[in-house]
Amino acid sequence: MPTLSDRKQQGSQDKWTTLQKAVKIFLVVILTGLPLIVTDGYTNITETKSVFFFASGLTFLGVALFFVVRNKEKNKKNGQEKEKFRLMPIDIALLCFGGFVLLSGLFSSYQADVWLGIYSRYQGILTLAVYILIYFVVSRNYKYSDIILFTAVLAFAVVSLLGVLNCFDIDFIGFYSRLAAKYKTI
Repeated sequence: MPTLSDRKQQGSQDKWTTLQKAVKIFLVVILTGLPLIVTDGYTNITETKSVFFFASGLTFLGVALFFVVRNKEKNKKNGQEKEKFRLMPIDIALLCFGGFVLLSGLFSSYQADVWLGIYSRYQGILTLAVYILIYFVVSRNYKYSDIILFTAVLAFAVVSLLGVLNCFDIDFIGFYSRLAAKYKTI
């Protein structure tokens, strides 16, 4: 198993493609933003995180599509062979799951809830489709980077510190104190 220093050395020798850089930026944004983003205290936390996820996810998918099309045209111009798109067993399972969810959604009596998800959860078919598309782009273009791990750990540490401080009724940010007592056990 390669050590961290082996991965660092390999990462510095290899060139990053533009799509790999986009994946790196997306992962840093998601791993930093999702744990830390709140608006108006905790009152609309699911809406805020859903909007943040959709905005960053759809922007990332648009950028990825642009680079895929551009690279395809570039490769066609240069006469290079097209890369084969290979499906792994996990990919097939994920596509089957997505297909079954789509089929069940098409025949559901609750069309609004199926596509968008129920209020304050927003885990409908559209969200699942974005998850699946992001999975395929990231799994095909991910390249190890310490910055991704560092930013995720830093964001999680800040959230954990805020949670511990809130447990002792220390609220120097000011949004925890606005909650009703029954919600302070979150």
